[in-house]
Amino acid sequence: MHEQHDLISVVIATYNRSNVLRFAIETVLMQTYSNWELIIVGDCCTDDTEEVIESFKNEKIRFINLEKNIGEQSGPNNYGVSIARGKYIAFLNHDDLWFPDHLEKLYEKITLGNFDLVYSLYHSVQHNHKIIPIRLRPKNEHDNSYFSPASSWLFDIKIYSDIGPWKSFKELYNMPSQAWLLKVAKTKRIGLVNEVTIISIPSGNRINSYKNKDFIENEFYYNSLKHNPDKLLKKIYYDQFRFLKERDSKISYHLIAVIRNIILRILNFTGITLGQIIIFSKNPKKGSFINHLRKVRGLPKI
Repeated sequence: MHEQHDLISVVIATYNRSNVLRFAIETVLMQTYSNWELIIVGDCCTDDTEEVIESFKNEKIRFINLEKNIGEQSGPNNYGVSIARGKYIAFLNHDDLWFPDHLEKLYEKITLGNFDLVYSLYHSVQHNHKIIPIRLRPKNEHDNSYFSPASSWLFDIKIYSDIGPWKSFKELYNMPSQAWLLKVAKTKRIGLVNEVTIISIPSGNRINSYKNKDFIENEFYYNSLKHNPDKLLKKIYYDQFRFLKERDSKISYHLIAVIRNIILRILNFTGITLGQIIIFSKNPKKGSFINHLRKVRGLPKI
């Protein structure tokens, strides 16, 4: 294990989903890298979030509940970073889960590689059980073409001063997290841990996930991580292998892949990502993408 000299500040932005938040917190407590503090910022939570956090009785956990609801992550995450005491920052979405060695692997990468920001790969759990390819990078390098959720990052807090905080959704066509990462990529050194260390359970494709307070998937994957993370990881990779083998047998996939790769190369040259194009085509007004996600989640428009 790499020596744990530096404090890592983990920031979780949350809003009225205490039943999934508890599992995210548990995976922080499970980390093999133990020199961390956890800052949980509520977006004016009105449920039992504070009681759930207090039930952990852990002095390394701080909870701040904002007086005004912002409606998306940029505000709570920026506030969390502003009060962080660590040399490094790691975000964790309240409905995502970390494998026990997540922080350890990212810390080793960022310190030994002299990077400004590093991130790992993630397994996305889909509500319809669809398999989403894990984007392994053949060159073991960062690639703007692929989505990298904030839960996968670890970065030096100094770059927040250089790059600036996340912009509000009102200023963007893109997601605030991805817009910020693209700014980092222009001037900073980004490293990749080419392994899965995260379980992502996105609420943005689960109808009424906030309204119905869905948590069954979070509980299932948390228990898998707690009792046998190696077995879970092997199953994830095995399912990927089966999916890719079946996909690669189809001629139609290879034709589409050729076209997609040409488009990606053109977009990379212009500094635009495919994700930005897709988001803009569906939500051509600034801020409209966040309201689209809120509608899916069962939350009112802001």
